[in-house]
Amino acid sequence: MIDRESVIEAAAALASVLVMLGVMLYVGMTYGSATALGDQGAEVMVGAIVAFILFVTVLGVGLAYATSDPTPPDDDATA
Repeated sequence: MIDRESVIEAAAALASVLVMLGVMLYVGMTYGSATALGDQGAEVMVGAIVAFILFVTVLGVGLAYATSDPTPPDDDATA
């Protein structure tokens, strides 16, 4: 059975990728022609990629804190 944290992380990753694909599609349809993206479209696409990387980084750190166990490990326990 898949644990709760894995499901949350997978859902967040899937939603992030779907949003990024939507943004890329929007930028391509708005700034692109039949053969090229154009200078302004390229700048917007690079900005979208940078924003995606920063967003996924913040999301990963947030999920790591939200799904981690706050209690310290028991030093007396044996494996």
